[in-house]
Amino acid sequence: MLTDDPGTPEIGHWEINTAFTTEHRAGETVSEVPLVDINFGLRERVQLKYEVPWLRLSDRTGRHEGLGNPLVGVKWRFYDAGEKAWQLSTFPQLEFNNPGSRSDERGLVGHGLSVILPFQAMKDFGVFSVNADVGYIGRSHGGDEWFGGFAIGREVTHGVALAAELHGDFDAHFRDAVLTTNFGARVDLSKRHTLLVSVGRELHQASGPNATLIAYLGLQTRL
Repeated sequence: MLTDDPGTPEIGHWEINTAFTTEHRAGETVSEVPLVDINFGLRERVQLKYEVPWLRLSDRTGRHEGLGNPLVGVKWRFYDAGEKAWQLSTFPQLEFNNPGSRSDERGLVGHGLSVILPFQAMKDFGVFSVNADVGYIGRSHGGDEWFGGFAIGREVTHGVALAAELHGDFDAHFRDAVLTTNFGARVDLSKRHTLLVSVGRELHQASGPNATLIAYLGLQTRL
């Protein structure tokens, strides 16, 4: 799902998400094959993150592949009133070009450095839980952005949870917007492994054709 939550791995433990994603719109398909997302519980309520994809772009000019931009960050859950109460976090992150990859020259990634400054909130209401995030992206090249979204989830049976979300991305002046909806599921396969699945589409895209398919299939491993 695009909307993050304040959750962090247990202190001293790893949470590794290995996923395959795809986003298709008229004349173009972008896939991450795979996306590797590594998280570590540094302290109680503090998480370190490193994420990087291998990108594949298929369009009218052919197929192009390359290493995507790494993403590094630190999540801090600065307010935690308990498992069923409000939780709040911030998650500053940096995205940058891999030295020597030339993926930006091939149009696979944006050029330069991006600073992501988001906040997350979550509350479990018993029947369902709600989480939301809002944040700002500052870029050294290209336009800055705002983003925000909310998701509603519910455990339908032991080890199986369903969720739905609405997420938006906006330019710095709130003139152009992209609105995305997603539906997802978490299925516990074992004590250490969880299957993560989501599928959605863009409802509105101001600058081009809507993405008609946004899909994610991943395996979360906890160590």
